[in-house]
Amino acid sequence: MLRILFCRWAIASLIFLYSPLISQLTGELKIAFIRVSFPSGEFPGFTGNGSFLYDE
Repeated sequence: MLRILFCRWAIASLIFLYSPLISQLTGELKIAFIRVSFPSGEFPGFTGNGSFLYDE
C-alpha cells in the first residue's frame, strides 16, 4: 500500500514539475489554498484532525 501511495505521489510531482516546461502563461496566475478545520469526532474515514485515513 505504501508503494502505491509513493508511486502516486511521484507521478503527481513529475506532472507538477514538468507542466511549466510545456505550457506558457498568458496572463495573471492566481493560486489559492484552502485550509479547513473541524472538531474531533468518531466518524469512520478520518482521524478528526484533518488527516485522512488511507488504510482500513
